[in-house]
Amino acid sequence: MKTAIVTGAGSGIGRETARLFASQGDRVILADIDIDAAESAAGEIVTAGGTAIAYRLDVADEEQWETFGKWVDAEFGAPHLLVNNAGIMDWGGFVEMTAQEWQRTMDIDLMSVIYGSRVFAQQMIDAGVHGQIVNISSGASTSIYEGWSIYGATKAAVDHFTEIVAVEEPNLLARSVAP
Repeated sequence: MKTAIVTGAGSGIGRETARLFASQGDRVILADIDIDAAESAAGEIVTAGGTAIAYRLDVADEEQWETFGKWVDAEFGAPHLLVNNAGIMDWGGFVEMTAQEWQRTMDIDLMSVIYGSRVFAQQMIDAGVHGQIVNISSGASTSIYEGWSIYGATKAAVDHFTEIVAVEEPNLLARSVAP
């Protein structure tokens, strides 16, 4: 059985992505800061006959990624798929947003992708798993929308980071997706 990890899996795109992989026979780990939402989504998958485990993860915390990675490796071995989906969409113009709002968005929308990709790419490489890392982006990465300065900047960085990882680690399929 293949293992798929989906962040932000308690709701929205993450929840539907987790359902999709579970319906294809994958074991899905639903990582979300909202453990109740992750447990609810995992319960729906299990009720439908799939295999799912909820895990509380604050994606903005590098140490939590390290702990999560060790847990996944000990329980299931290196995963076959990581979907970095968790994100926030803060609204506000460049001047109106505080430094703390900028940092929060950078931590969740960009740094979490880097933390997760680093932890699980290394596991995949060490285990010889030709895995996939999918980083959810946005059309805002290439388009100009008023009030989305930080969101657009982080999503553009996610796209570029993903392209570089795909070149540096050819045994991993790294791609950025804008739903």
